[in-house]
Amino acid sequence: MVKFAIIGLGYISQRHLDAIHNNGGKLIMACDIDKEKKQKVADDVLFFTDYKDMIKNPLFDKVDWVSICTPNYLHFQMINDCFKNGKNILSEKPLVIDSQDLKDLEYIQNLAKDRKIYTVLQLRHNPEVEIFKDKFREGKYEGRMDIHLHRGEFYFEGWKGNENRSGGLLFNIGIHYFDLLLYLFGKPTNWGIGNKEKNYADGRLVFNNVSIDWSLSIKAPMDNQIRKLKVGNEVLDLTRNFENLHNKVYEKVLNLEGFEIDEVGQVTKLLEEMKNA
Repeated sequence: MVKFAIIGLGYISQRHLDAIHNNGGKLIMACDIDKEKKQKVADDVLFFTDYKDMIKNPLFDKVDWVSICTPNYLHFQMINDCFKNGKNILSEKPLVIDSQDLKDLEYIQNLAKDRKIYTVLQLRHNPEVEIFKDKFREGKYEGRMDIHLHRGEFYFEGWKGNENRSGGLLFNIGIHYFDLLLYLFGKPTNWGIGNKEKNYADGRLVFNNVSIDWSLSIKAPMDNQIRKLKVGNEVLDLTRNFENLHNKVYEKVLNLEGFEIDEVGQVTKLLEEMKNA
């Protein structure tokens, strides 16, 4: 049985906990700075409020994988520490928000080929994505992507509202959707930014045979959120078939078929350039 530790027991962690269970894994250690979060895991899971204490505990030797579900700015150091202590890593997106950190992770990954550093990019596992992808292998197309979500003012009160900690709107909300565009259409040949505000951004991405105008917002009404990609006359509605995608992520990860640093690096570098433009 594959044994897991998890760092961070916030909202997204429940999808990880369910996916670990559904794929036959066993959670044996958990960590969160809020000791009240212990109630989210079983009584036999050893709980810590400091991940460095968890790493030092003898039980950590039995862990195969560490799932990291913490704020974005903490990912790099936690990945680095756990990987250097002999563990495989599955980190929530974004893996890192700085290309230098990405290079450092590439370096340590290359020193230890027996272990993996994977990232959660669950939209790639949406069953409609591959069908959509096959429709645009030839020809020239125009399209647009609109991601309009609702996030209340509380969103800006914590780390997500701090661009240095979250990477801002492009990284924290946009990374899955921009990664999906790169997955579908390859490396962009050109890009441009129009508006760039804390809760709204738009621009254009040009690929070899597809050009996409995009908009990204977190100020949509709760009852009118949109996650839609349209290319030519084809529409990919990303509000459909997104449930339980973490289960597929874990299935692939446990078969050592996860998304590695080089794939994640493409979208990381793109978003860093766009954020700094």
